[in-house]
Amino acid sequence: MIFPQKVLHWFGKETTSPIRNFDPSSQIPILENEDIIRYSEKSEDYVVSEEIVSNIAKNYTGQKDSLCVDEIPENLDIDDVSVLYRAEKIYLVSDDRRIHYWPSEVAIVIDLILIDVLRESITSWNVISPEKRLNLLATIRLFLQECPNRDPTIGKISEYETCCDEKRIFKTICESSDEVLFSRSIE
Repeated sequence: MIFPQKVLHWFGKETTSPIRNFDPSSQIPILENEDIIRYSEKSEDYVVSEEIVSNIAKNYTGQKDSLCVDEIPENLDIDDVSVLYRAEKIYLVSDDRRIHYWPSEVAIVIDLILIDVLRESITSWNVISPEKRLNLLATIRLFLQECPNRDPTIGKISEYETCCDEKRIFKTICESSDEVLFSRSIE
């Protein structure tokens, strides 16, 4: 059973996690400096470079066909983690603590393609912490304007209530397939 943050706090348990503390603005300078994303006057937002978008589209089918989710930690050079499926999301778990998640297999496939690109593009990739690597990948997915099949993405906010609190979630979704590329709680 997963308890709300308020209840965990009562028992002195850790109430923050990388999943909740995601801040794309701290990732933007690195990605902008490496020409992976850029600010677009037309869309008045950041967009992923056409080279990266083309790379995702070109490699998506082959990567999807060979996807083995249990190999994700190795591809990310992360030790002592396991992969957990829950409610259509895929989590990286360390010591029974969720440290990262993907909202869909499409998001994982995109990240695996991006890992190869970032290893080549970011000279300090090998010394960046695993948490920061995961956040860089999520930031790129946040700013994707197209899905792997070149469909446009849409951003939307959904709200729902649980027994313990109200949640607001921002998602980027492939317009025609409803595949979720990015999903995070809005605090």
